[in-house]
Parts: sequence; structure tokens; C-alpha cells
Amino acid sequence: MDNPLVWYEGSTTIAPQYLYANHQGSIVAVTNASGIVVGVNAYDEYGIPNAINTGRFPYTGQAWLPELGMYHYKPRIYSPTLVGFCRPTRSPTKTRSISTHTSQTIR
Repeated sequence: MDNPLVWYEGSTTIAPQYLYANHQGSIVAVTNASGIVVGVNAYDEYGIPNAINTGRFPYTGQAWLPELGMYHYKPRIYSPTLVGFCRPTRSPTKTRSISTHTSQTIR
């Protein structure tokens, strides 16, 4: 699990944003250099962020890719809407495709 602590926006280090994580490593609050809360983050049970969340490292401290609506988990991409990991696979024609591996919950 990653533990991001501070985030800088732009090309300078003038305005740091400090990140506060919960027990799962998800960023739940962001403060400015003065300690004033500038954002409070929330997620559903699968990691789908609220529309007003702040920051690039929200759920479990992983990088959020807003263009895809997915999280970057190093060698794999996690889709909270598909509730699974995506990874490239090889087809018989040697072209790349994306497969999704999801887990089923047995109740």
C-alpha cells in the first residue's frame, strides 16, 4: 500500500496540500499549509469516489485516473464500477485486449 503524505500542484513547492489517510490508506481529508481543511473525501464500498473528492491519490492511496474512472495499482488497473482488476492479455492474433478479473461475493 502506498502512503502519500503531501501533494504539490504545478511546478513549484509553494503551496503543499497535506493528505490524511484512514486505516485502509484511503485519503479522507486534505489540508493546506495552514492546516485548514480544503477537502473531505468519501468513497463507496468498491472505491467509487464522491464527485467532490479532492486529490490524485484517493482510495487506498492509489493514483486515480479520472479519464478512465479507474485506479492505477502498479501492474494492473482497478475499476470500481466493474469491481475488478483489468490487465492486458494476448489473443491468438497477437493483438492486445483488456480482460477484467472480478471476484464474486458468496452470501
